[in-house]
Amino acid sequence: EEEEEEEEKEVPKSGGGFFGGWNLFDRRPPSSANTAAASAAATGANPAPYRGAYGYSPWIDSAQDRNEFEGYTSPYALMAEVVEAQLKAEVQCCVVEAANLLWALGVDDEDGGSNTGLTLGGAVKLKRKPNMVNLAGFQAPDPTSPDKGAEGVFECFAEEAVGMAITLRCPLYVERRVWEAAASSATATLEADKSGKGLGPSIRLEVKSPLPPPPPQEERREGGERNRDPGGEGRSRPSRNNQGGGGGGVPAAYEIKSPKALKAMGTAFKARVLLATEEFQMANKGRLPRPRVVETLGVNETLDPLLLPLMDEAVRRQVLTEEAAARGEVAEVEVLKREQSRRQGVLQQLAEVEAAFQVANRGELFDLEEHEADAAEAERAGGVAGLTGLGRARLALGGQIKNLRLELEVLTSLRADFSQDEGSYSSFLDKDDWYERDRRRSLGIDKKGRED
Repeated sequence: EEEEEEEEKEVPKSGGGFFGGWNLFDRRPPSSANTAAASAAATGANPAPYRGAYGYSPWIDSAQDRNEFEGYTSPYALMAEVVEAQLKAEVQCCVVEAANLLWALGVDDEDGGSNTGLTLGGAVKLKRKPNMVNLAGFQAPDPTSPDKGAEGVFECFAEEAVGMAITLRCPLYVERRVWEAAASSATATLEADKSGKGLGPSIRLEVKSPLPPPPPQEERREGGERNRDPGGEGRSRPSRNNQGGGGGGVPAAYEIKSPKALKAMGTAFKARVLLATEEFQMANKGRLPRPRVVETLGVNETLDPLLLPLMDEAVRRQVLTEEAAARGEVAEVEVLKREQSRRQGVLQQLAEVEAAFQVANRGELFDLEEHEADAAEAERAGGVAGLTGLGRARLALGGQIKNLRLELEVLTSLRADFSQDEGSYSSFLDKDDWYERDRRRSLGIDKKGRED
């Protein structure tokens, strides 16, 4: 008995909260909680809101209940009762729809994963029942109810939508593109009776293979967008934690280089970028939003909110700044600019210098090998005095680009995760600035050094 008392003293106790005084790390619940639960169950002080509700007093059927309730014919019958009794709603219809966004866009997953081919999904449309009030002796909907008649669409598996429709005998709709993709043509032929039993002619039905789906409008509009990295921007960012990007010309979300590159992406390409990002696969199990949701709300409200948290924090904050400026939110723009990181400042400066170089170089992008060759030729000629004004400007801008790229690489290597905002995690996880610069110098990583 003394040992049991000591064990009880060792069990930590917690306050109230959602678990009613239970500590999640306890080896057993407090005896007071057991006593209270048993007392409530015995006295019926905690009545169940519906039959079978867990954690409440047992539901005791009255004579009327036994006459009206004949048992559940399926799990969907129980769910229908929960929808009516707990959610105060009614099922208006059920839908079988396409669940694979890439298939709806005409772009299958080249890796042959779960995003290949037609995948069915289900949806159930619910409508909230209005609260009923007594008006002059009659039950009528409460006109002041805030959610009167509110509707919502809830996603589920295709078989669940079919099961609810069968149980409630409510309409079951099939999305047109799903119907056309899965439809099969059949040919009926009349065959004479060859058995000699006088059965008469019979009809033979020959079912052909499903018809191919029509080319989606998105694929016709965007053409070969599925294998294109817009502007070639997106593969120059170092991988986080030495993890590669998407491969096959598709960058991961944190490899998107600029807001311009994000805007140039079409719907299908953004979807493939998400699938190429490991963090999205881990958090969402590779599930993209349903085609219905993307078409209804738009890409900016569905795919972009999934991409932004996974992007480079410097690029993400540039996107947020541009969006806030477009909405006319001056205060938000000032906050974003004031809180920008050193990496973002260097990245923005690099973009400006690269744009100036492209103008000075007659539309051609900066190439490090060409710049090194021009610098060596100028040194052999006795300096930049012998170069034209355009040549000197190009050489100077090239040196700035080289220095800024080197600085951006150093600042990126300092961060444990450059997709997260500065201060969102402990700074002890990052490298010290002086240590990283000395390390790179001693290893010869920056052996060519910076240009004056």
